[in-house]
Order: sequence, then structure tokens, then C-alpha cells
Amino acid sequence: MTRRHFLLAICAAPPVAAQQPTFRSDTLLVLLDVQVVDRDSGKVLDSLRRDDFQVEDEGQFQEIRVFEYGSTPLDLVLLVDVSGSMIEASRAMVQTLRWAVQDLGTSDRVALVAFSKKPTVVLPFTESRTELLREAERVVAHTTRLEQGTRLYDALVSAAGLFRAEGRAVPDRRRAILVVTDDKESGSTAKADTVIGELLEASAPANAVVINTRDPAGRRRITRLGVPIPGVPPIIDDRQWPGPKQVYPSLERIVTETGGEMTNRREREDFLGEMFARIRARYLLGFYADLNDNKPAFHRVTVRLSPARQKEHPRALIRARSGYNATTLGGYVPQGSRE
Repeated sequence: MTRRHFLLAICAAPPVAAQQPTFRSDTLLVLLDVQVVDRDSGKVLDSLRRDDFQVEDEGQFQEIRVFEYGSTPLDLVLLVDVSGSMIEASRAMVQTLRWAVQDLGTSDRVALVAFSKKPTVVLPFTESRTELLREAERVVAHTTRLEQGTRLYDALVSAAGLFRAEGRAVPDRRRAILVVTDDKESGSTAKADTVIGELLEASAPANAVVINTRDPAGRRRITRLGVPIPGVPPIIDDRQWPGPKQVYPSLERIVTETGGEMTNRREREDFLGEMFARIRARYLLGFYADLNDNKPAFHRVTVRLSPARQKEHPRALIRARSGYNATTLGGYVPQGSRE
């Protein structure tokens, strides 16, 4: 089955009706965006049902009251790294985006944020593919080698702010972030814990396509004087020396804690469309948490397959958010700071 046929199938499938309990002021609807893949092949497992999942909140099993796969409209923030090291990659990404938008659902919305020294909201959420492509082409066309700095963490916080402006997450729309970057965070004021907290509160998993780029080699000129000889110029030797290897904070922890997917595979020209398809091919699970249970502010959540499905898919990998903060309706408290 081609990706196109796969997407048409999941978009055409009727949504599974969610059981809506009587809402009480001391309960909180917790939504989990869940991906299940085979560890060996990376293939998405797309035929699971509600009873195939088990959800634990602080070790206690929860009844799954919301269940849906593939057909819920998506709100996606596309973060594009336009720093100098990404100039070729960002321009190639625009071509890929022309193909990728064809894989979005008719009710999906995309916002565009570009970042280097600072994040800029280029385009708020829109269903217009034409407007998205036009703005993406415009912002990438102005990328230059002089654009130094990759404030990736600040850009993710900016993306979370777009979701906050939309209000609380609801079961009839899914949320996600996709960042295209070389994963060389530098200079952000936000720290990793802050970013994770903002994304968990926004119910928006961070996904990433990492482009492998190289830092330009430093050039050192060596002058060999030897014995000065009048009228004879000194011997000069030019050599290429690699600059000092710099260690950058990685997105990996943020992606893992928020339940997203990170890849640096670019064998396919349509790598962005492939990521759009994988982001849409996820399960939406929801349960109602009791807020009057004297549990810590940050609740650790575990999603696993039922014993029968674990036996059927022993190499299954589940990606889901690590938990939620009941006091901030979905936020994050770093380990060691839990109440």
C-alpha cells in the first residue's frame, strides 16, 4: 500500500465514538497522542483497538474514555531552522513541502515559525496550502550565511504559545510540532525542562527531522620564517584544520518526554511528507483523572499494549507523553522537584 492510499484510508475511516462521562469539576480530561511502531522495521502499527491499550496514571489503571485513530483534524506547527548552517537544507525543505501538503487532511491547519537568533511566527494557523507555501518560500529566500545562532528551545516555547492561544486541547483536534533543524541549539533563554513543561501543558508532542550539517573548517595560516634571506619571501603554508568540536544540547530528551518521533533519515526526497503521514497516523487516547487523590502535582503516565497484543507484537515501541501536571492542566515538573 502506498503512503497516498494509506492516508486516504485513515482519512476515510469513521472516527470511533468516544464515551463521554458526566463531567465533574474535580476531574481532568487527559489526552494522550500515541504512536506505536515496530522497533525493527519502523512500520506504524495501525490496526489496534481501544482494548489493545492499557494506561496507568501513577501506577493505577485508567479506563480509556476517548479513543480515535487517524481521522481527527490536526493542528501542526512547522518550525524551520533558517540559521546559516541550514541554508541549503531549508531551501530543499520548501520543495519537499510542496509535495507534503498534499498529504494533509482538508481540515488540518498548519502554522509556520522560522528561527535562528530568535523565533518569528511567520504564519498563524491556516488551512490554506497556497499561503503556507508562499510564506515558506519567502522566509527561506532571505536566509543567509550571516544568520548565526540556533535558538531552538526558544522556538519550541514560541510554538507552545500558539497552542496556548487556542485554549485547552480538545478531543476533536490533535496537536503536534514538527521541527526541521540540524539540532545545534545555541543561545536560548529557555532550558530543556521549561520546554518540556510548555509542550506537555499544550498537549503537543515535538517531532523532529534532523539534517546533518557540518561546521565549516577553520583555516590556519602558518608562516615558516627559518633563516631570513634578504629579498626572499617567507615560506607560507596554508592548511585546513577542523575547528574545535562543539557539543550542542540535543532535542532527543524533549522529543522523548513529549511523545514525539525524531529521525535523521533523508533517503526519500519526500521526507517531510513521510513525517506528516506518521504524525497523522497516531492514536488519540483519553482518560479522566481524579484531582482529589492526594497524588503529586506531576503525574507519571505509562501507556502499554495489553498482554495479548504484547505477545503478538513483542518488538512494539510506544511513544507517548511522559505525564501531566494536574495543577497546570498538563504541565511538567522536573524529576527531583516533584511535590
